[in-house]
Amino acid sequence: MHTLPQTFCDTITHLHSHKGQKWLTDFPQLIRYCEQRWHITIHSHFPLSYHFVAPARKADGSETSCKTLCRAFRAAS
Repeated sequence: MHTLPQTFCDTITHLHSHKGQKWLTDFPQLIRYCEQRWHITIHSHFPLSYHFVAPARKADGSETSCKTLCRAFRAAS
């Protein structure tokens, strides 16, 4: 289980409102999907600001990382 810091959760909900809250609620399923899809084990996250980033290990033992983000943000055109 990946516990997210409250400051990170606050940032996501402040920036993305209800879509950010949904992303946080769905976060455990997202991590499980990533682990299954790419055959990786995601470890404890790095310091977080706007994106979730964590080291991970592939099935063959090599190291990689996982980065996810809330896609609710749309830049003004």
